[in-house]
Amino acid sequence: MRQSWRSIAARAVATATGDRPGPVHLNLPFRDPLVGDAGALPPGRNRGAPWVVRGTASANVMQVPPGKTVIVGSAPGESGFPVIADPRAAVTGSCVIRHADAILRCADFEPDVVVRVGPTPASRVVNEWVANSGAHEIVVAPRWRDPSHTAAALADDVAFGPPDEDWMARWRAASDAAEAAVADVLDSSASMSEPFVARNLLAALPVGAQLVVASSMPVRDLEWYGVPRADVRVHANRGANGIDGTIATSIGVALSSTTPTATLLGDIAFLHDSTALIGITERGIDLTVVVIDNDGGGIFSFLPQATAIASDAFEELFGTPHGVKVEELAAVHGIASSVVEDPSAFVPAVRSAMAAGGVAVVVVRTDRAENVKIHQQLNDAVERALAGSGPNER
Repeated sequence: MRQSWRSIAARAVATATGDRPGPVHLNLPFRDPLVGDAGALPPGRNRGAPWVVRGTASANVMQVPPGKTVIVGSAPGESGFPVIADPRAAVTGSCVIRHADAILRCADFEPDVVVRVGPTPASRVVNEWVANSGAHEIVVAPRWRDPSHTAAALADDVAFGPPDEDWMARWRAASDAAEAAVADVLDSSASMSEPFVARNLLAALPVGAQLVVASSMPVRDLEWYGVPRADVRVHANRGANGIDGTIATSIGVALSSTTPTATLLGDIAFLHDSTALIGITERGIDLTVVVIDNDGGGIFSFLPQATAIASDAFEELFGTPHGVKVEELAAVHGIASSVVEDPSAFVPAVRSAMAAGGVAVVVVRTDRAENVKIHQQLNDAVERALAGSGPNER
C-alpha cells in the first residue's frame, strides 16, 4: 500500500477541512511484523495534479451487476444474498453468514460483486478477502469509506437483481458447517475461553438488553463466534478512541435505556477507564461489567511479534502485564463482583448479576497463550468441517 500513502494523506486533509471539518483517523497498513527498517518515500505527484478532488456527490441509486454478490455489513437477513454482518447490525435470518472469518481462512469463495453497507468488520481476514477478491466493490454510505482503496463506486443505495441461488446455497452450507464446528469445540471444552465468554454472554442476555463491546479482542470474538440476535442491541466504539472510554460509554448507554446493560471488555480496557467507576453505584443504573482478565494485552499474542522477539521483551512492550486484581479495584468503588473460573458457572453468574440490578462486575480469568491455542482449534475445526461439507468448490 506504499503507493497509496500520499493519496491517503490528501484525502485526510480534504475530509478534515471539508463540509464537516473534524478529526480524521488514519490506518496505515505497514507490513508485518512491524519491526523492519524505514525505506524511501514514494515518488511525489506531478506538479498541478491533485491526489483528491473534493466535491459534492448527488444522490444516486446504483444497479448491482448480476453475478455472485456478497453483502458485507448490514442488510435484510432474508435478502437472498450472503450477508456478512457486523454484530452491531442485529441482523438475523437464513442469509446471514456466521463465522465468516474462520470460513474465509480456508474456503475458496470468489465473488463478482461486493456491496459494503455500514461500518467495516473487525475481521482482518474478511477485509483482506474483499480487497483481494477483484470483485466490483460498491460502498453504500453518505461519505466515502474505502480503507483498502479497492472500491469502484460510492452510492446512496443499491438496487439488486435476482440472487444466485447456487451461490447462496454454498455460503449457507459453509455457515451451517462452521456453526456446528464452533459449537462443538466451545460447548465441549472444560476450560474457560474468551470466545466462549463472548458467545455465551450474548446468548444469555434478556430480550431488549443492551451490550457494549470493547475494541481489541472482545468485538472480534463476538463477530467471529457470537450467534446474532435481533432482540439485543450491540454497541461498539470503533475508530479513533480504541479501547478508551468503554466503561463511560456503557454508563451512557445504561442511563439512556430502560432495559439492563452489559459490557464485555478486557482488563486493559477496564483499567484505562477506571476513573469512570467513581460514583458509579450512585448513578441508578443496571450495568453488568464482564471483564476478561488475562493480565495484559491479549490481542498482541496473535501478532508476529509474539515469536519474532524475545519473550521478556515482548511482555514489556506488548504483553504489558499489570498485576492488578480487577475485583479488588471494583471493591474500592463499592461494586459487587464475582470471579468465574468454571465455564458452567459463567452464564448463571451473569444472569444473577443482572437479576440483582445495580452495578456488578464479573471477572473471567484467562491465559493469553491458551487463548491463541483455542482460536487455532476453532479455525482448525471449521476447516475440517468445511472439507467435509464441500463448500470449497467454485
